[in-house]
Amino acid sequence: MNTSKSRPGNHLAHGRIPELDGIRAIAILLVIGCHYEGFSRLLFGLPAFGWVGVDIFFVLSGFLITSILVELRGTTSPIKVFYIRRVLRIFPIYYLMILLVSVVSLASQEHMIHFGWYVSRLLYLQSIKDAPALFHQVYLRLIGSGAGVALFHRVHLPLGTRGADFGPWANSLSAAWSLSIEEYFYIIWAPIVILLKSRQKVVAAAFLIFLVSTMIQYFGFTGLKNYFEFFCRMDTIMAGSILALFLKLRGRLSIPSQKKADVAATSVGAVVAIVFVAILVLNRPVMGHELRDSPSFLVIGLPSLSILLALALGWVVLRCGETFILLKILRWRPARYLGTISYSLYLFHIPVYYLFLHLAAALQLSGLGVALAVSVLSLGSAITLSAISWKYFETPILNLKDRWAPTKARVGAVTTAA
Repeated sequence: MNTSKSRPGNHLAHGRIPELDGIRAIAILLVIGCHYEGFSRLLFGLPAFGWVGVDIFFVLSGFLITSILVELRGTTSPIKVFYIRRVLRIFPIYYLMILLVSVVSLASQEHMIHFGWYVSRLLYLQSIKDAPALFHQVYLRLIGSGAGVALFHRVHLPLGTRGADFGPWANSLSAAWSLSIEEYFYIIWAPIVILLKSRQKVVAAAFLIFLVSTMIQYFGFTGLKNYFEFFCRMDTIMAGSILALFLKLRGRLSIPSQKKADVAATSVGAVVAIVFVAILVLNRPVMGHELRDSPSFLVIGLPSLSILLALALGWVVLRCGETFILLKILRWRPARYLGTISYSLYLFHIPVYYLFLHLAAALQLSGLGVALAVSVLSLGSAITLSAISWKYFETPILNLKDRWAPTKARVGAVTTAA
């Protein structure tokens, strides 16, 4: 009898964790729920907090990329192989979207497309273009010339936005700020993992980057803007990276030592959860407000959230293949497929939303019912386009990976966790 479907950790040994595709599906649905006004107004406005989906993507990315890099250590030309495979995955569909948005914007005579726009997007500069101002702010506060950040004082949070801001077509790629953060994470982190000889040094570097990013948040705090800054968001990605390194170390321990490590991780999670809840209580009322404008949330709450997300991801990885209802949902075929096409769906969802918003405006339609109809139509259309892109554009390009940059590293695998 074949019991592989229910054997814990079975998928790890085969280099694929299907539950992770389900996590991607949850993340992209959260993001869409946040950006589509018709959805963001449902459930008392709870979907408006769907920006957490981006944080899930960051933690997952840190985990997967670090796992891949650890597997590449000691192989032939690991950095070259890693970057070639990343370029084949990220660049083609992204640059195609830049082309399509450019054509539509120029055809609409919006005059928003210019040389600087292309430079910023082609070089993924969205998350680092304001870095000089950020570090100037950090410098001023370090020398005592800038106003300090009152972490534990209640601040009046502004009202949160309902969906993505509707504007010129050139703005429909606004969600690509997160890709900018991902790209510079690859540039910085890959050489660190590959070139540092000692695994202890890699772990120390991960914790150092996490702490430095948090301190930059503190000394360079300017409100919501920090949420989109590369140097302020590395802590979230590093949480996933630290998880990957922890699982690698855990796999080398004896069973009793593994149990002790799990207890320690659970204890850390309990403490962090208490801190996170305390931050939410401090910033009440939260519903309907822009929580990311709070210093205490960005400096303490957001790193706490990233740790909790990493611990939840670790639980999924260690329990993959088991019969928990949550894991079954994550392995559900539609959820896995949605996670598979989540990258192109992330790029498509706002431009498609803009298209239906333009149509509604042309027909002079408005109201909550129209917003909901626009959201439903946009979601269905974006999924359809992403499915087409995955089958006919992305997959043929991805098939070049093993031809141009062959590797035995298993994407999504942390074999020692089994």
